[in-house]
Amino acid sequence: MTWKYVAYTVDYQRTVPIIFPKTLNHVDVARAMSKVISERGRRPATVDSAGFIDALGIAGVSGSSESLDNLSSRSIDATIINNMPYEFGLASMLPGVEKMVLTQVVQLLLDRIDKL
Repeated sequence: MTWKYVAYTVDYQRTVPIIFPKTLNHVDVARAMSKVISERGRRPATVDSAGFIDALGIAGVSGSSESLDNLSSRSIDATIINNMPYEFGLASMLPGVEKMVLTQVVQLLLDRIDKL
């Protein structure tokens, strides 16, 4: 299944990806998230990029959002999304963690297959 995302900068420093199904429009999710963020008393959040994800073990991102005036995905977005559980949208403090995590996931899957 193809997924979509929008990435925000929150509090002027953290990039936070919002991942959602392709049945939703980028602009609708962006508006809804901006409203939620402002209602919670946070500083304004800006949408930095938007695009599509081919899988949730993200090898790459691509495309742009027509509904957000062709806001494009960025090459760094895949790294930010993959590292979100570890770095919370901050600049990478763990270089190479993507490869380590994906390698570990593959190994776990191979171990499960061997047990079948």
